[in-house]
Formats: sequence, structure tokens, C-alpha cells
Amino acid sequence: MGNERTKKVDNILATVPFPWYAVVTVSLPFFSIIICLLIGLIFQYEAVCRTDTCKHITNFIPSISAVTGALPQKYIWRTCISLHTPPRFLVAVMYYNYYKSYMNNINQSYRGLYTLLIKASFWINIIENFSLFGTSVVLNIDNYPVHEKIFICFMVTSMVYMFLSLVAYAWSRPKQWAPEHVKSFRLKLLMFVLISMATSGLIFFFLLHKWYCAQDAFSYFSLCEYVIAFTNIGFHFTAYIDLNEAGGMYLIAGRSMPVEGSTNNVKNGTKIRAKAD
Repeated sequence: MGNERTKKVDNILATVPFPWYAVVTVSLPFFSIIICLLIGLIFQYEAVCRTDTCKHITNFIPSISAVTGALPQKYIWRTCISLHTPPRFLVAVMYYNYYKSYMNNINQSYRGLYTLLIKASFWINIIENFSLFGTSVVLNIDNYPVHEKIFICFMVTSMVYMFLSLVAYAWSRPKQWAPEHVKSFRLKLLMFVLISMATSGLIFFFLLHKWYCAQDAFSYFSLCEYVIAFTNIGFHFTAYIDLNEAGGMYLIAGRSMPVEGSTNNVKNGTKIRAKAD
């Protein structure tokens, strides 16, 4: 990492505890999906459970696209995702610097490969965030071909990001894992396994519905959608553990002032700088 001039924050105007920041960020898509689903099931059951491909089939579970595309859910979903997206970009930057701060745990000969890994993870996370926002802006009822392509991009980048994060997380740990490291890695691995299984089911039931109009196939497709959505949220919520692992993590608005004659002594990656290099 090298020696860098330490900075202090002066004239603090606002502080936000990171745990609250993380909870609010992941709560937006979590509760918006639940609210949209409940409104659809209670007040619009026939409309949201109908499919255009197989008109004689009635679903018992509506898809996420159906419940978020109806009114007033469309506005609830778009508002929540629009509020959810900007904080995710900041977390992506924080994660990049989080992994970079663990560079001392990487063998000298593999640091170039590790740097490439965390940079790839960062940019794929950025694309995932844009794709999630895109699926809320271009709904399937507005432009199905475009919505479908954006959704596929979201699915692919989401799974790739999860995989790269697992590799980066395991690779960057010290030899003796702290309890919070074990907890975070197990949760990440569980979410990745669940979303991999749900994605396989999603593809299978979609093809079964599209090709054969099989009874309940689209309902099971929709169930896989919800599993994917909530496991994706759960995976990203592990930032609550990772970025606050030493406790007392805050987002601070203030003036950055250099401290002359001092250097950063980063130990086991506990310092996170404010921007990605």
C-alpha cells in the first residue's frame, strides 16, 4: 500500500452511521416488492396473475414484473429503486477500497491479479446497479424486448459479481479469520448457492411456460424471481458486516485536512478511503 498522508475531517456538518445507511438502502427494494405484491394480490389478483402468452392459464403467484408494472405499484417501485440506486454506487466504491486495503494479505507475486479481480468486481457491480435501475425505468408493459435484455444483463452481472466477491473476500482474509469474516462469507456463499439454484429454475420454468404453456409453470417462474430478488438483497446486505467490521463506521460530510508528518498504518484492512483510484 505504501505510505500516504493521513487526513482528518474538520468542520463536520453531518454524520450518518453506516449501519443505518445499509439498512435503509436494502429496505427500499425489499419493502417495495412486498408492498407491490400485497397490493396486487389483494386488489388486482386476476389482472396480475394473467399471462398474455398462455391466456387459458391462471397463475397463483404473479411475477415481479406484473406487480411492479401495475398502478399504483409502478410509481412505488420506480421511486424506491431510484432512491436505492445512488447509495449502491457509493457502497461499490467503498467495497473497492475495502478490498484494496487488504492488499498486504496478498502474496507479492499475485497482487496484480488481485487488483484486476477487485477492479472487475467493482465495474461489474456498477453495471449491475445500472441494470437494476434500467429494469425499473423500462417496464415489461412499456417495452418488453428492451426490458428483457436489461433484466438478463442484471441477472448475469449479479451472479458474476457475487462470484467475484466470494473469491476476493476469501482471498483477502488473513490466515486467522475473525468471527465476523466467517459469518459474512457463509452468508454470501448461501445467497450465491440459492440464487444459482433459483436462476436454473427460472430458466427451466420460463421455457416450460413459453414452449408448452404448462400449468403453473409461470407461477414457479415467478417464485424463482422472488427468491432471486431477496437473495440478491441479502447478499448486498452483508456490507452491513463487512464495511462496519471494526465498528463505528460513519459517512461524514466535512472538510478534509491533511495531518503533516503522519502516515497511514493500515492493519488488516480496517481503513477505507473515500474514492476508488
